[in-house]
Amino acid sequence: MFALLDSIIGIRVISDLILSYLPLELIGYTDGDISRLYQNINGFGGLGIPRYVFTRTIWMDRLCNPDSPHGIRLYALRVLGETKEDVSEESPPPNRASILKDIFISIQQPSHSLCNSAIRKLISSQQENITNQEYEYLNNHFCSQLLNIFYGHLNMRTYVEITQSGIGEFLAQLIYAVGRDERCTDVIEGLLSWIVEKIGEDTGTFKQYVVAPNVGKFKDVLNTAETISDNSEAIETIRDHLSSITPTPS
Repeated sequence: MFALLDSIIGIRVISDLILSYLPLELIGYTDGDISRLYQNINGFGGLGIPRYVFTRTIWMDRLCNPDSPHGIRLYALRVLGETKEDVSEESPPPNRASILKDIFISIQQPSHSLCNSAIRKLISSQQENITNQEYEYLNNHFCSQLLNIFYGHLNMRTYVEITQSGIGEFLAQLIYAVGRDERCTDVIEGLLSWIVEKIGEDTGTFKQYVVAPNVGKFKDVLNTAETISDNSEAIETIRDHLSSITPTPS
C-alpha cells in the first residue's frame, strides 16, 4: 500500500501519515517497507522502535496481538496511555489487570492456593473480596517464601527475557498492593528489609527492572511504611535510592 499511495500522492511523508491511521494488519506492507515503519535500532524488549508517525499503530498492534509477550503488552499500555480509543467494543485490548493475572498464572505456586487467591484479588484491586484466611496465609508466606520465588524468575535472565516476561512489572505491582494494604501491615518490616537487600545486589536486576520503571509505586509504599514502621534506616535507604533514579520516557 505504500507504493500505491506514493504513486498517487507523490509525497512519502503524506503517504506515511495517511497509513498511520490504519491498523497495522491493514497497511499491507512488504519487506521493502519495513524501514518506513521502524527505525534501524531495537528498543524495549529487543523489538524495533517504530518511526514516530507509526508509534501508536505499532504499539496498538503489539498490545492486541495474541502472540505478544506479556511484558510487551504492559509496555504498550504505558506508551498508549492505557487508552481504548479507536478499538471496537467487540475486541477490546487487554487491560493491565488481565495481563498481570496472566503473568501470575505462569509463576504461581500450586502449594499456595490461598495466597494465590489473595494475590489475584490484590492485583485486580478487589481487596474487599479477600477473606481473613487468605490474608493470614499471605502475611505468613509473602516475605518468607513468595517474594523470593517470584524474584527468582528474573535472576540470571537476559534483558529480552526479563522485559518480555513482564515479571518485573508484576512484582512491582504486587509489592505496591501488599505494601499499602492495611491488612498486610504484619509484612511491612520484612518487606522493607527485602527491598533493601535486593537494592544492594551487585546484579542490579531488581533496581533496573522492578524499581526504576515504578518509582512512584515504591514512594507510595514508603509513605505507608513511615506511618507503621520503626525501621527508619531501611526507609531512608530506599528513599535515597529512589531519589537517585532519573525518570526515563516510555
